Amino acid sequence: MEKVNPRKVFGKTIAKLGEMYPEIVVLDADLGSSTCTGEFKKRFPERYKDCGVSEQDMMGTAAGLAITGKKPYACTFAIFIGRAWEQIRQSIAYQGLDVKIIGTHGGFVGEDGKSHHGTEDVGIIRTLPMVCVVPSVEELEEVLYLTAEDKNPTYIRLFRQSDEMKIKPEIKIGRGFINGKGAWYIKPYRIKEGRDVTLVSNGRMLSKAFNLTKELGLYGIDAELISIPYVKPLDDELVIESLKKTGKLVTIEEHRKEGGLGEAVSSVVSEKYPVKTKGLYISGIIGSGKCSELYDFSGLSVPRMKEEIYRWLKD
Repeated sequence: MEKVNPRKVFGKTIAKLGEMYPEIVVLDADLGSSTCTGEFKKRFPERYKDCGVSEQDMMGTAAGLAITGKKPYACTFAIFIGRAWEQIRQSIAYQGLDVKIIGTHGGFVGEDGKSHHGTEDVGIIRTLPMVCVVPSVEELEEVLYLTAEDKNPTYIRLFRQSDEMKIKPEIKIGRGFINGKGAWYIKPYRIKEGRDVTLVSNGRMLSKAFNLTKELGLYGIDAELISIPYVKPLDDELVIESLKKTGKLVTIEEHRKEGGLGEAVSSVVSEKYPVKTKGLYISGIIGSGKCSELYDFSGLSVPRMKEEIYRWLKD
């Protein structure tokens, strides 16, 4: 495993896309150094706008630019998405405008503490008629290229820092629907075959889930691991196929239970192929600390997840 910065991947890729798509513009909320939009600003200063500490105004501006034919990428911390939820709902989602919202610093942000942990962002956006993506490092560049072609309002959750698995997935593109409108997405893919239990994850937790499969193997548990980059639209075909083999589902996410990956997958599974299900997620109020400490406190470290799943399977 190697630590990489998804924000830098975003910054480098959006600058490349800026050369290919002259309609792309980037908006920021006084966080350009943190969201890594500096390279785009340097190359295309006339297509970059710092809106200041005013996420609401930034989303309204993005909506206006989209109406004129531009393709705005509006960037801020995941936690600050909530400040502009009404503007996102009324001006972007309900109008079906081609605005891409980038929420960096999703999940735990370490010592910045409870005021800055982005632990509810996917849930509050997933309730809206928008595409919702939580990519891992391995999928991020492909996701960004796909959003440059797709016309749907989209939320992309990034992390402050992530583990790279160095497993390059075979990316397959699917076509789904958001409120009757076609939407391109990256299909779920299998990272590891298994027969005893199906693990489903995405984002930064995917690398931890990959390590978890190895640890479970020491207990004689052969776990299958599936990545689901797009929480909405949700492609359930591979998950259902896996569950017909394993009969057990565990969802793993760096988000609260409400509105996250676990709820999305479990709601589909309960209708199509009900199985024994367990969710591993963030609960309670999480304070400051090293991310490794916060994962352990929340039950999301590999050792704690291993013990929890082992006990659950033995019940």
